Amino acid sequence: MLAADSLMSIGAIAVCNERGVSIGRDIAFVAYDDIEAFTLLNPALTVIAHDVNAMGRLAVDLLTQVIAGETPASRVPATSWEFPNPPPRCSPRTAS
Repeated sequence: MLAADSLMSIGAIAVCNERGVSIGRDIAFVAYDDIEAFTLLNPALTVIAHDVNAMGRLAVDLLTQVIAGETPASRVPATSWEFPNPPPRCSPRTAS
């Protein structure tokens, strides 16, 4: 499962818990957007962290170029992605 932001991650984790689905055992879970609270979860989540400050600086630079009448680069450079936690190992479910 991939959750697109921290709020969706929290909701999805809650539903998994309500339904008895074990993250890491029954389902692999990746959260896009790293928040401090995720460090408290067991097992640890795999998260994709992004540098919002760098994204904001880039947006300001591009906007400044447009305001100055310049043509910004046609392609926005990729930001670096960071995976603070190793991916969980998901075991195949066995028939009961």
